[in-house]
Amino acid sequence: VYQEFNPFLEEMDIRGLLSEGQADQAVEKARQILEQRPGSIQFTFLLAEALMKGNLPEVAVSEVRSLLEFYPESFVLYARLNQFFLDHDGSAGCCRQWQALVESNPSLACARIYRDYGCAQSSAVLPDSSGSAVER
Repeated sequence: VYQEFNPFLEEMDIRGLLSEGQADQAVEKARQILEQRPGSIQFTFLLAEALMKGNLPEVAVSEVRSLLEFYPESFVLYARLNQFFLDHDGSAGCCRQWQALVESNPSLACARIYRDYGCAQSSAVLPDSSGSAVER
């Protein structure tokens, strides 16, 4: 089925590097794959995981947010972004991530939905009636 590229094997290689504590090598491998397959949701999130393990959270968030250029209306992408934000920032941080995303991209309706839901779940921040974040 797979001639030159087997995504399953490539993902397992990256995950193996991460489990061995080799975040830099995992980042390099993920970037090599993304050069040939730009916009891959699977490998962009793997890259972000490697960047997080390499203690580069701002770069990781930037990488996953860049996927919105390719898939601005993909519900699957928004669900993965939400889980990534929750896993790495907790509920209050997730709310802040969605708020920042909506502020920089106000036309993304799905992002507004995730912001409103995520902030309502957060004990730290809620959107007011205008959609702006307000501390509780």
